[in-house]
Amino acid sequence: MKSAFYIFIGYSILGLFYVPSMYTLITLIFISFSCYPLFIAGKFSEISERMQLEYKTLSWFSTGIFFIIGIINLYFVAANAGHSFTDIFSISGIKEISMRNSEIRYFPGYENNNSGNPWLFSISLYSIFRVALKSDTKKIKVVLLFIPIIMYTLLTTEKWPTFLSLVFYFSAVSSSYLPRETCKILLSNLKYLIIIIIFMIVSLSLRYAENQNILHTINLLLHYILSPYYGFGVWLTEHFDKIDLTYGKMTFIGPLSYFSSITDVERPPGVFDISYYVYGNASNIYTAFRYLIEDYSVFGPVIINTIFSLIYYKLTKNKLFYLSLPLKTLFIFCALLSLSVTPAVHNSVLLAILLCLTYIFYTAILPNREKKNECCTIYR
Repeated sequence: MKSAFYIFIGYSILGLFYVPSMYTLITLIFISFSCYPLFIAGKFSEISERMQLEYKTLSWFSTGIFFIIGIINLYFVAANAGHSFTDIFSISGIKEISMRNSEIRYFPGYENNNSGNPWLFSISLYSIFRVALKSDTKKIKVVLLFIPIIMYTLLTTEKWPTFLSLVFYFSAVSSSYLPRETCKILLSNLKYLIIIIIFMIVSLSLRYAENQNILHTINLLLHYILSPYYGFGVWLTEHFDKIDLTYGKMTFIGPLSYFSSITDVERPPGVFDISYYVYGNASNIYTAFRYLIEDYSVFGPVIINTIFSLIYYKLTKNKLFYLSLPLKTLFIFCALLSLSVTPAVHNSVLLAILLCLTYIFYTAILPNREKKNECCTIYR
């Protein structure tokens, strides 16, 4: 849980450096206070914090299946843009598909259309998590499973898919390695991170005019990641005393909108309509904490974190690691996604996270089952 706390705080500190102001300082103070129970829970649960599982190596057969699923999703991306699958194998075809997807998403006169298949995308994200868990998996498998998602980003000019792939990779590393090992793993893979960031910059360049300045594109990427902490501070100071609580409609807007015929909840594009400006660029992203506050008040985040921290402490005290480890991983996901959304805002992300937590639960509970079988054998 301490890892999740450090991620929450680290994001807000970077936001303060990006936009030094009273509003980002307020955000840092609010997040520090709200997430402090996670640090306390980790401090009093050192055994679980150091608990590591032995994960099975992802076979080449499974890697191939996951890779093919990712490639099939690229077919849907091309088809939704009105192009053939073979167009993704040429530079001109990639550019045409990316420009078309940008038109569908941003320009008037077109329906807002899903770029690919969300369920296939969920499996691709799960595959990234699975291959990054602590095992003797070769790096070539990691690179192979990143290729479809990087291509997805180039074809759609969306930053979100690549960002999510990094979230699932970092979540797997953070949840299955000790802190020192995690730093070593991340440093050893720094060159791959740089390459992925370059692809994200290229995808942003494809969205705009051909003469787009590369420095301006990099600034847009930083703006997307770090400006929400300024926006949240502005929104919090202006609205903290006039919030109509929605009791989960914002935090769980993804699944609720999926069953809109029953719940009468619809998810509008972008969720929030009002924008703010940072260094001349607009944004309507306010971090995950706005969702929580609109649902459960300004005290909601600290209350939620306190409740789950107590549950985590109780689970570790009773050595129920098959429950505490998935809970810790869930909060790492929440922390990494917190710069923009909660895990249940997008159904594809929620499904992928559930797949990851189920795998950890199964891996953690398996040794206990084996011990029970041994006991039964001896008894007989």
